[in-house]
Amino acid sequence: MKIHALLAALALAFCHPAAAQEVLTPTEPALASAQPGVESPLIDSVVVSGRVQGPGLWKVSRGEHVMWVLGLVSPIPHNIQWDSIEVEARMSRAQEWLLPPNFAFSPRGGIVGGLFLLPQANRLRRNPDGKTLQQVLSPEDAVRWQRLQQRYLADKPEVNQLRPYFAGGELYRAVLRQNGLGRSGVVGETLERLRKQKRLKTVSTNFIQKFSSRQVLRQVNASAAQLDDRACLRRYMDWVEREIPRSKRIANAWALGDIDALRNAGRSVGDWPACRQVIAQAFGHTLSIQAAEAEAENRWLAAAEAAIARNTSTFATLPMHQVTSSNGLLARLKARGYEVQAPTSPVPPEADSP
Repeated sequence: MKIHALLAALALAFCHPAAAQEVLTPTEPALASAQPGVESPLIDSVVVSGRVQGPGLWKVSRGEHVMWVLGLVSPIPHNIQWDSIEVEARMSRAQEWLLPPNFAFSPRGGIVGGLFLLPQANRLRRNPDGKTLQQVLSPEDAVRWQRLQQRYLADKPEVNQLRPYFAGGELYRAVLRQNGLGRSGVVGETLERLRKQKRLKTVSTNFIQKFSSRQVLRQVNASAAQLDDRACLRRYMDWVEREIPRSKRIANAWALGDIDALRNAGRSVGDWPACRQVIAQAFGHTLSIQAAEAEAENRWLAAAEAAIARNTSTFATLPMHQVTSSNGLLARLKARGYEVQAPTSPVPPEADSP
């Protein structure tokens, strides 16, 4: 689930930089074995480009009523043209498009309330007392950061003034660019074009939690000096040094429709406990991200059941983890008696006989 901006204000400071999409769990997949500060030798592995088909659709049904689900991952290969023939066909026959579960925090007072927070939000992006990252990180992490910053962000020396949390987001975006990866823009653009073309009605289950601008500002100001977000940047550096090859494999698997590989896609890059904890600390638990996520998921499940009941065909999009995991939303629909059928991977062409 994506954490929307706290209306162009505090979330400019503490909105998740990698657009987190999944429910937080207490454990993470084991990191590939590598020494900190040493990048994987497979970092330059090839990323798919050109025209691709993408994955097939999951089928959720009860009787004659069907919901077709497209699983999404991030990042995906940047230089692809998505040949969305199956998706276009399903959207053409669908009565509605059920959007992914989502939530947002919005200040009371709307835009005026958000503008009240904007100056403070911009200040919170920088380290207290004008310190640089080299001054706030441990000696070991400072060496790692300097090497990665010189490789990926050499043209942005100002990044050294940012808090570790935001420096991690800048590093993430730069690494994507240099590794031929992107944030799924081509998929979103294609889906929106098809929606307009088909005049397809969308169903949103957004959960919006209102908050007091002044109350949250007081809380963030009180916690800013004590906020320790170094572990979040350390996790980003771990990803750069050890896990980019895996991210490339998952991105390629989505482009090529490799369903078996996508079953292990996991959560989006950046959606890590170390970074989620920063948000919780910043707001002093005034705003509950986990509670908002749970409410958004429950709303999506209710909307999915209602859509399947009233429509002969529904189209839906979900983060891949919610599609494939044993506790994801499709698994929860299956537990409620719906039939869930996964697509198959494309069969590679046979080699010509000698």
